[in-house]
Amino acid sequence: MTGHHPQGRRFEESIELLLSALQYHSIEAQVRTPAIMTRGEARKRWPSKAYIPTPRFDLVARRPVTFRKVYVECKSYSRSVPKTEVQEFLYRLDLCEIPRSRGLIVAQPQLTAPAYKEAIGAGIHVWHGQALKRRLIVEAVMRPSPTGLPVAAYRSARYILGMN
Repeated sequence: MTGHHPQGRRFEESIELLLSALQYHSIEAQVRTPAIMTRGEARKRWPSKAYIPTPRFDLVARRPVTFRKVYVECKSYSRSVPKTEVQEFLYRLDLCEIPRSRGLIVAQPQLTAPAYKEAIGAGIHVWHGQALKRRLIVEAVMRPSPTGLPVAAYRSARYILGMN
C-alpha cells in the first residue's frame, strides 16, 4: 500500500476521483478490515508469513449498478509492479475471506508479466499500463456527461496520463 508515500497517496486520490467519475459509490480510503481468520489459522495457512497484520485496503468502493464492494490496491512505481505485490494483496483478501473477484489492482506504469499472470489467474481485476490510460481517456475524459467531467477528476486523469 502506498498510503504513506506522497506520490503514492496522490495516485490513490487520483484513482478515487476516477472511480467517482465512473460512478462508483461510497468510496472510502485506507480502510482497515478485520481478519476473519484467527492468527493461528492464518499461521497454519501461510507458515512463511513473519507477521499477520490487520489488513488494510487503499480504497473500498461500491460498483455502479450492482453496488457490490470492490477492494482496490493502488500501485504507482517508477518500474513495473512485481508479483510479490500481487501476492500480498491476495493474502489480505484471503485473510478477510473476501472473494478475489472483488479485488482490483490499479498499477502504473504496469504489472510485470508474472504479476499480471498471477492476478488474472486468481480472478483479480487489473487496470494498468495502456489499458488504464485508454480507460481514462474513453470513460473519464471523452465521455460526455450532463454536467461535464468534474474539474478534480479531469486533473486526476491528466496526472495519471502524465499530462501535467
